[in-house]
Formats: sequence, C-alpha cells, structure tokens
Amino acid sequence: MDFLFESVKYFNNNDFLIHKDLFSELGRKQKPHTLFIGCSDSRVVPNLITNTLPGELFVVRNIANIVPYYRDTNEFVATTSCIEYAVQV
Repeated sequence: MDFLFESVKYFNNNDFLIHKDLFSELGRKQKPHTLFIGCSDSRVVPNLITNTLPGELFVVRNIANIVPYYRDTNEFVATTSCIEYAVQV
C-alpha cells in the first residue's frame, strides 16, 4: 500500500506538473474523441495501448467488455448509460 501512496505523491510532484495545462483544461470540461469499451482486466490499460493522454478517451470497463442489448428499464445500467452519454453529450 505504501507503494501506491508514494506513486500518487510522485505523480503530483512530477507527472502532474508536466501536464499542468492539460489537467487545468480538463478540470473545466472534457471532450474525449473516442468511446473505449474494454475489459476490467488489470493488464488492459486503455491510454497506454492507444497512446492517448487523459481526456482523449471516454472509457467504460467491465468483465469481458460486454455491451448488453438495449432494454427499457428503471435499473441502473452502467455500460448502456455510458454509451448513451458518450453519444448524446
């Protein structure tokens, strides 16, 4: 766990500063160019495998990158909601 805390501190003190302008812009709005539907598998890192920066991908991840059939429901349907948001907004 200490490694994760140290990594966050490193990010704040180094990587964040390199992309400070980008993060400042992303703090006001997001405008990703691509919806990326991928697996929750920890070995899949969307920004790494697509060579994109924060803010470029709108990402939804689930087991087996399944996109369920659309159905009218009052339930919370995360993947369907994400796709609808990406298309509408």
